[in-house]
Amino acid sequence: MANAFFYIQPFLIVVSTIVICILPGWALTLRFDLDPNDRPIIIILTGFALMYLFEFWVYLLSLPSWLPFSILLIGSLLYLLNYSHKKPMLPLKSSFPWVEVIVWLILSLWLLAIQFKIVVYGAQLGWAVDWREHYERSLFFLEQLPPETTFIDGMWQLSARAPLFNSIAGLLMGGLGKDFWVYQIIASVLNAFPVICLALL
Repeated sequence: MANAFFYIQPFLIVVSTIVICILPGWALTLRFDLDPNDRPIIIILTGFALMYLFEFWVYLLSLPSWLPFSILLIGSLLYLLNYSHKKPMLPLKSSFPWVEVIVWLILSLWLLAIQFKIVVYGAQLGWAVDWREHYERSLFFLEQLPPETTFIDGMWQLSARAPLFNSIAGLLMGGLGKDFWVYQIIASVLNAFPVICLALL
């Protein structure tokens, strides 16, 4: 049983990452009359914005690192459950971006399948360092390190990159695990998101 879970865990992380990116934005935008073409992007970008704000808030207040993931997941589920009791289920079903989520999921799984073949990111130094730097930056938010923290053996300061991506990855790692391979899966899913924008264009 433990071996079976080991093999399905990467796929569960992919699905969990997509779900937690969508649920908060979906719950928040349910009451708005949005254009069907715009709805998927607005839902996901709203989710990203909420995740960023929650993670930054938790970092600034030095609250437990599992808190933003838990609040967003439980809060969204409770809101959707409450909403479905007050309204017919049809708006819930029709407002969810099913097609876009499936496209995002398929591309994420394809990226995951490619990475199963990669043993080490050392053949090209730039790629290895880039993965490592973003991982360290995500740990910065997850582990609430001091603002003067530097990355890649003191090479880069916090201000060298915008914090949106890494704070969201840190929030997700707070609920899914902080190992490097977990980060790789989360980062791959987040980087696959633009496929939805391209599909709509």
